[in-house]
Amino acid sequence: MGKILITGAGGFVGGYIARYLQENGYDVTGVVHHSMGKQDFPVYVADLAHSLDVEEHFDVIVHAAGERPLRRGEHHAYKHQDVQSFKQNNIDSMSNVLAFAERKKVKRIIYLSSIGIYGEFHKTIIDEQADIINPDTYGVTKYVAECLLRDKKSIDKIILRMPGIVGPSAQDVWFTNVIEKMKRNEDITIFSPDFQTKNFVWLDDLAKFVDKLIQTKQWKYDVLNLACKQSASVREIVTEMKRVTGSLSAIIVDNSMRQPFCLDNSRALAMGYEGISPLDIVRKFVSEK
Repeated sequence: MGKILITGAGGFVGGYIARYLQENGYDVTGVVHHSMGKQDFPVYVADLAHSLDVEEHFDVIVHAAGERPLRRGEHHAYKHQDVQSFKQNNIDSMSNVLAFAERKKVKRIIYLSSIGIYGEFHKTIIDEQADIINPDTYGVTKYVAECLLRDKKSIDKIILRMPGIVGPSAQDVWFTNVIEKMKRNEDITIFSPDFQTKNFVWLDDLAKFVDKLIQTKQWKYDVLNLACKQSASVREIVTEMKRVTGSLSAIIVDNSMRQPFCLDNSRALAMGYEGISPLDIVRKFVSEK
C-alpha cells in the first residue's frame, strides 16, 4: 500500500485522512505542530515553517498542514494572524515540505488547497482556469504554495482546491453556521434561493478520494476543484436543514447580497471523485454530530 506521510495530522482534515488511510491498510506517519495524545500511527512534532526532518522514506506526502483564517473561538490556534503568519505557515511550510521530498526522493505529493485562491467570484461557474481576482492574504499564500509545488518537475503532484469541508465535528463554515442558527430558531437570511450549488465537501468523501488518488498510477490533471457530485438549490438546502433540525427559523431572502457561484468539478469527477449531495450532507451532519 506504500508509506504515507500526512502533514497537519493533528487537525480536523489531516487527522481524519490519516486515520482513514491507517484503518484501510496504509503505513501512515503523521506530522503535527504540537504534541497530541496517543495515535494508532507514528507522529512527529515539527514546525513546518522552519524545517521537516523525518528519518523514514515515504512514497506519498499528503500535505494538509497550513494556516487558514481562524474560526470563532479558535484564537488560541495562532498568536496572531497577519501576512507574516500566513506566509510562514503556508508558503514557508510548502518550501520545507518540498525540500524534504527532494532529499528523500518522494514520488508524489497531494496538496490540500482552497478555493480561497480565486478571491472574488465574478462568474457563476468557476473552473480551475477561472481568473484570480483580489484574493485575501490567505488566498494569496495558498496560491503561492501551489506555484511552488507545480514548479517541482521531479515530483508527481496534484492540488485539491476545496470549498468548506463538512464533517461530524466541523465548525464555522456556512453549512454548519446555518444549522446552528436553526437549532436556536434564529432567522436565516439567504440570497439567490433558486441558484443551484454544490460547493461543499463531505470529509469522508475527501478521505476516500485521497485513497483513490494514491492508488491511481497516473493522474490525469494536476489541479482539481472538489465539490458535491450533484447540486441543489439554496432553498432546497435550507429547507432540508430546517426539516431535520425541527427548527422554527424564518427564511428571509435578500437578493442584494453577493453574486452566487458554483464550482465546476468535472475534472474531479473524471478522476473518480464521488461526493454525496448537499442534501445528504445535511442529513449526515445532523445525525452524526
